Amino acid sequence: MQQNTFGGLIDETAVYDQFKMGMELDKRVNHGTHVLDIACGPRTVLAQIAGVPPFPNAPPTWALADDDASSCDIVAVQLDWDTVVDTSGGSMNVHIMDGLMYILSRCASTAKVAVNLSWGTLAGPHDGSSVLEAAMDQLITLKGDALQIVLPVSNNYQSRTHANQTLSKGEQVTLNWRGQPGDLTQNFLELWLPAGAQGIEVQLTPPGQPSLPPLAWGKSGTWNTRSGKPLCALIYPKSVATGANGTCALIAIAPTFGFAKSVATAPSGVWEVKITNTQPGKVTVDAYVERDDQIIGVQTGARQSHFEDQWYDTSGNPGSFEDHPNNPSPIRRSGNFNSIATGTKTISVGGIRVAGPMWAKYSPRKPDPDASRPERPGVVKVPDTQAYSDENPVLRGLKAAGTRSGGVARLVGTSDAAPQVTRKIFNAL
Repeated sequence: MQQNTFGGLIDETAVYDQFKMGMELDKRVNHGTHVLDIACGPRTVLAQIAGVPPFPNAPPTWALADDDASSCDIVAVQLDWDTVVDTSGGSMNVHIMDGLMYILSRCASTAKVAVNLSWGTLAGPHDGSSVLEAAMDQLITLKGDALQIVLPVSNNYQSRTHANQTLSKGEQVTLNWRGQPGDLTQNFLELWLPAGAQGIEVQLTPPGQPSLPPLAWGKSGTWNTRSGKPLCALIYPKSVATGANGTCALIAIAPTFGFAKSVATAPSGVWEVKITNTQPGKVTVDAYVERDDQIIGVQTGARQSHFEDQWYDTSGNPGSFEDHPNNPSPIRRSGNFNSIATGTKTISVGGIRVAGPMWAKYSPRKPDPDASRPERPGVVKVPDTQAYSDENPVLRGLKAAGTRSGGVARLVGTSDAAPQVTRKIFNAL
C-alpha cells in the first residue's frame, strides 16, 4: 500500500494487481467482499435500511455496530477459479473442505468459529447424504458447539431446474430439457431414484434426431460424432458415491458452441428425457439440472439450461410464482434448493423482504406450498431459517461494501441473507 500511494491516495487497483487479484477485484462489486461486509462489517444491514419493522416510516439509523462480529478476527479463503467455473460441480467438494480445514487451522483450539459459505450447486441427492454435506456434518460434530456453518438456499426457485414425478408400473413421463444456443459450457442433468427403484428406464432424444436406445439400471451409453467424439452421455449405475440413498442417472451434454474447430458441439433445443417405470409399485423420481450460470465479472459463456412444458405457469400473474398441487406439470419450483445445504448440522437460509409481501420470489419458501407432493425419503426443500435479501418488491437486494474504499454496491440473492444469520450465530457463540 505504501508503494502505491500517490498524492496521499492509495491506488487500490495497483495494490490488487500486486497480489494478482485483478480478475476478482478489478470491478465495482465482488461477491465475497459484499458478503463479508454483511457478516461482520461496521454497520448491520438493518442500520442502513429505512422502514425496518416495526417502524415502517423510520429512516436508517446508520448506527455503528457494537456486536462481537464487528470486532472479530476474520479468516477469508478464495475458492479455486477452475472450481468456480466447473459446471459439473464435482470439483468443488475438495476445495471447500480445504477451505474449512484451513480456517480451523488458523484458529485456536478454543476459538468459536462461524463460517459463512455463500456458494452452492443445484444437482445432488438433496437429502444430506452427499460427500461434502456428510463431511461438513462430521466436522461440526467433531468441533461440538464451537463451529457453525451457514449456507444460502439458492436463487433458483423460478429457474425451472427441478422436476418431480411419481410413476406407477407402466407409467412414463417425458421431460423437455432446453439446451441453450451459444452455450460454451457442458450441461448436466441428474435423475435421482430411491433405493429399490431398479425398474426405471431412461431414454434420451436429441433435438431433431431419432431417439437413442433406452437404458436400464446399471447401463450406460454415449451418442457420438462420426469421428467418435461424444456429444452426450447417459451413465446409469447401480449405486453412486455422490449420495448414500438410491442411485442417480447422469446425463451430460457437450457445449452447443465452441470457438475451436476441435470442440464437438451438441445441438441446442429440446432434449426429450423419457422416464418409464417397469416395476410394480410407485417410484418417485427427482430430476435436477446442474447450475450453469455466470458469476460476477467472469465471462465463461455459460447459459443455464432448464425444463419447459405447456402447464408450467410463466405468465407473471399473481399466484404464478409458486407451485399449485393441482397443476399437472412435473416441473416444480419447490425442490430448487442448494444441494450442499441439506445437511443435518449446517444451517440453510432463505430470503425475505424488509417491506411488502414477505417472500423473495427467487428463494425457496418456508413453509413449502407444495408440501403435499410425494418426495423421496429425506429430501430437504425448506430453509432452516430466513433473513432479509430484498428491501421491497421494487428495490431488490441489499447494499454492502464494494471493492474500493468507501464504495457501496447492491447485490440480490440469498447470499445476502446467509451472512446476517452467520453474524447472529457468531454473536451468540
